[in-house]
Amino acid sequence: MERPILPENGWQMRSCRPAFHDFQRIWRRYYARSELVLHLLKLRCCDLEDPVLVDLRWSFVRDSNLVELLVEEEDALYPGMRVLYCDHSPNPYEPTPWVLGGLRGDEGFGDLLRTIYSARSLIVQERAD
Repeated sequence: MERPILPENGWQMRSCRPAFHDFQRIWRRYYARSELVLHLLKLRCCDLEDPVLVDLRWSFVRDSNLVELLVEEEDALYPGMRVLYCDHSPNPYEPTPWVLGGLRGDEGFGDLLRTIYSARSLIVQERAD
């Protein structure tokens, strides 16, 4: 991604179906999930030069093509969230961040989960092309 993803560029953020199940498993209340969606829309303004996305921290996951976004709020209905996504688009000039799923902020992220989310990113890449 060479330039920030801005809404006026027409680029969009997409989510795979298992991501919805992850978020519903963590937060049963619709209101809490809608707050998370507002944070995920910030992915449209992602810039790989800056380690902070608007007001959220992000980093690359080692040994994978995944990026994790850390959603932490003090007065939120949820304790924190690790959202995993990858950038993929059939058109290289219009990169699209694909939300692959998420974990609670206090859950561990080991090799098994890294493999699961990497497999989700491969499925997204196969079906998007």
